Amino acid sequence: MVSLGSPILEFLNDVMGHIIEGKIKIELSYRDLYNAKINFKYKSPTFTDTYYAINISHLQTEFYLLFLGYVMSVVCFVSEIIWHRFSLKGNERKVALF
Repeated sequence: MVSLGSPILEFLNDVMGHIIEGKIKIELSYRDLYNAKINFKYKSPTFTDTYYAINISHLQTEFYLLFLGYVMSVVCFVSEIIWHRFSLKGNERKVALF
């Protein structure tokens, strides 16, 4: 870009040497890439940016599973009581729980 005998040639060579040795160009390109990533990240929609109103219809499955668990626990409890009563009658013990 500069002719061979130009007085600016030595100055440009010195500046180019400092830029290459200091890795300024690489650092600037990394900074540009980092800024592009940041800008893309903020412009793209994420789940953290959106809010949903959770109501009963969203939790319907969980309530059904919870109710099923309660029913199963009550059935197990009643069956244990009945089993205990029948096992006491078979041994003819005089001690009764209820």
